[in-house]
Amino acid sequence: MKQTSGEEIVIKKALVCNLKKHQNMAKEVELTTNFDDILHDAEIKIVVELMGGLHHAKEYISDALNAGKNVVTANKDLMATFGSELIALAAKNKCDLMYDASVAGGIPILRTLSTSYASDNISEIQGIINGTTNYILSQMGEKGLSYDEALKNAPKLGFVEADPTNDVTGKDAAYNIAGKLFVKVAPCLLPNNAIMAHIKNELMLCKLRVKVLAQRFLLDQVQVV
Repeated sequence: MKQTSGEEIVIKKALVCNLKKHQNMAKEVELTTNFDDILHDAEIKIVVELMGGLHHAKEYISDALNAGKNVVTANKDLMATFGSELIALAAKNKCDLMYDASVAGGIPILRTLSTSYASDNISEIQGIINGTTNYILSQMGEKGLSYDEALKNAPKLGFVEADPTNDVTGKDAAYNIAGKLFVKVAPCLLPNNAIMAHIKNELMLCKLRVKVLAQRFLLDQVQVV
């Protein structure tokens, strides 16, 4: 980072819930349980949000932007829900709100859409936008596993969160799409129940198709033997 920006990044303070739990980091960075210690520190120019969830993350990011600090976040749920508001707040305070990592696993698609394709009209975006469902469907199709078996194996390989609900119901995919659309298509669009229901239905159809194909594949193998 120093080679590209000419600046050295120094982590000065970290907000934690439990000081004792993170004492192993106390020698490397100053720990605090009070966000104001970060907010009112004039030396801190960039705040990195790693909390996840909607609250208190939204309030902390809003406070940081209002204090003139730049913010970096990979919080997909937050940006899909409050992205328009936070982007407007960043612009109002002449701050940077960098959220590229909140979409598509950190692939720099947002920067590409906003720069390289700034003059283009984009009508469609295609791709694998949820790793969990991609893994599950692949395991069902390639190994003949049931949906439940594939889902059970996914956490062991890091393909799913502790709570897989957002992934398997289409919510994560909807948030991914919303994150992309902020930049290029419809900055005010939020993932709604209709969008998520459509994605969930598509996932269900895919599971049925993969199951049928897997059964046919196994049947063919038996017939060959």
